[in-house]
Amino acid sequence: MDEIPYTESGRLWISDIQTVAESPTDQLDVVVSTCQDTCRENVGCTYEHFDLADGEQSNEQWGGAYDYESFADAMDYVTIKLEFDRNVCVHCHRGRSRSVSVSMGALGRMLDLRPHE
Repeated sequence: MDEIPYTESGRLWISDIQTVAESPTDQLDVVVSTCQDTCRENVGCTYEHFDLADGEQSNEQWGGAYDYESFADAMDYVTIKLEFDRNVCVHCHRGRSRSVSVSMGALGRMLDLRPHE
């Protein structure tokens, strides 16, 4: 898991699904899934699943939401957990797209940044 230190409130990690499934989660309060697959049974803390597709083709192949509202719901959830000083890990299948986008969106909201910033 790649840690993104966030000292104002909580800490944030970004990961792929395999690492989350195989790594200890005792330092985490919440794991947030942003892909079609889950690893809930391998996680020893709160686990929240947002069934997001990585793109239109991914949506057609495996399902999952591919709209701003679903993305914003995941961002809101991560933002609230960080604001309550929770240690949060956000994962998607490869840990490169959805998890990073949701995490950066949540941090941007917390820091009151506009999208271009």
